[in-house]
Amino acid sequence: MNWRNADGKLPKYWKNHFKKLKMPVPEGVMGTNPTELSRSPLLRKL
Repeated sequence: MNWRNADGKLPKYWKNHFKKLKMPVPEGVMGTNPTELSRSPLLRKL
């Protein structure tokens, strides 16, 4: 996953969020993005 802004900088929000969780920002770690998943052509509305 990519947690950076379009300008390539890591927002303070994510730094603070993961600091509270006592873990590093999982930059480059495999994951899913709900917005991207919702745009998949494999999904259909019910």
